Amino acid sequence: MARVLILAHPETGHLRPLLSLGHEIRESGHEVVVASVADAEPMVRRSGLDFACLFEEIFPPGTLARFLRGTSAAERRWQSQRMNTFMRSLCDGALRVKLRALGPQLCLVDALFFYLSLSSLAEGIATAIVHTSVPPDDTRGLPPTNTTLIPVPGWQYRCRRQLAVTGNWLAYAYRRYILQPRGLQVPLVLRVRELARASGYPLHAIAANRHPFHMLTAVPEVVLCPPELEFPEALTPSRCYIGPYVHEDEDDSGFPWGDIEEGRPMIYCALGSQSTLYGRRGLALVDAVLRLGGRRRDLQVVVAAGACYDHVIGTRPAGTIVVRHAPQLALLRRASVFITHGGLGSVKEALLHAVPMVVCPMVNDQPGNAARVSYHGLGVVVSPRDLSSHRIEQLIDIVLHDARYRAAMDRMRSAIEARRASHTCADILSDMIHRSGVASRVVEAGHPA
Repeated sequence: MARVLILAHPETGHLRPLLSLGHEIRESGHEVVVASVADAEPMVRRSGLDFACLFEEIFPPGTLARFLRGTSAAERRWQSQRMNTFMRSLCDGALRVKLRALGPQLCLVDALFFYLSLSSLAEGIATAIVHTSVPPDDTRGLPPTNTTLIPVPGWQYRCRRQLAVTGNWLAYAYRRYILQPRGLQVPLVLRVRELARASGYPLHAIAANRHPFHMLTAVPEVVLCPPELEFPEALTPSRCYIGPYVHEDEDDSGFPWGDIEEGRPMIYCALGSQSTLYGRRGLALVDAVLRLGGRRRDLQVVVAAGACYDHVIGTRPAGTIVVRHAPQLALLRRASVFITHGGLGSVKEALLHAVPMVVCPMVNDQPGNAARVSYHGLGVVVSPRDLSSHRIEQLIDIVLHDARYRAAMDRMRSAIEARRASHTCADILSDMIHRSGVASRVVEAGHPA
């Protein structure tokens, strides 16, 4: 039996798939400990996995909420100070001391904290970086994940992709050199190199020109996304796609099940765990869906409005159900169409229940997830700029009545189930340890991976 340590980001969208992975590893006979900052503890404890708190003096309870809502100059300055203190602590060996006490044989590191893998490698622990979202890999002609571009042959796609890549670089430069407080924000690559020197990781195995998630070229990568959902061009032997890994611990006791009218197709709309980031776009989507529910009495409309709840609850049309948070998996078992922001967790949950989607991507990697849904025929995509109640209605009718979407969903679910039946968690864990062990030997030998 091995002890597996999961170094997790505390945000819900990251924790849920990592907890699901942790439970499957534990069920295969291994010990699992989830280590993160204090804000992650309640959710981890509730799931039944062991928890180890990290860096509580730097990130006390409540820090995550402050990071998520901090947009003012003062908040950005505070965030930069916290991160600089955090990186100094890593360079001083604080995490290595904790790792020695925990004694894992394998470390799975959330890609948002990819640099923590330097500490585990320095301790001789087999290590892999785990992506809870589709990796933002712009190499090999792939589109950036913050666009809805689909890779196709031809000069038009290549031009649009290059424009997107250039736009992302300009946006990064603006954030780095204009928005960030001067003198406080140390470039990430410099932080990583400093930590690499302190950890004994060879500098030649750091690719400064790649996305940070792929910067450590000697560390194997695992993606908690079914390979069946990915673009074929993105699949590579150096990156292991597994999953879907959906965390099924949810409380449905407070949901008004008695208000659901049987016999009408259910249209379920939800904005995920980061609805506070969507602003007017999220409110526009919720409003469009609710106005549709007021017109179409042949449909049962259920909306998990998240941060928009207080703005719309007073104008809820009769016959619709509006809640702040909903038991999503239970509702997807009944739903005919899922209107979603396109977070990978929500997309995977729709896949498990074969529910066709209308995807309205808002931020981050959601456009890339929407592109994959469209590419595989699992649903349709609408831009937040094109939102209207009538447009949503048109797309719902297309997905609801065109049998090809449901058939594509059924094929995708069957392919995922067949792969998981033939490739068990024990096989995956053994492969992770092998890949990580090879990486550790490469690093120790001082040769590029």
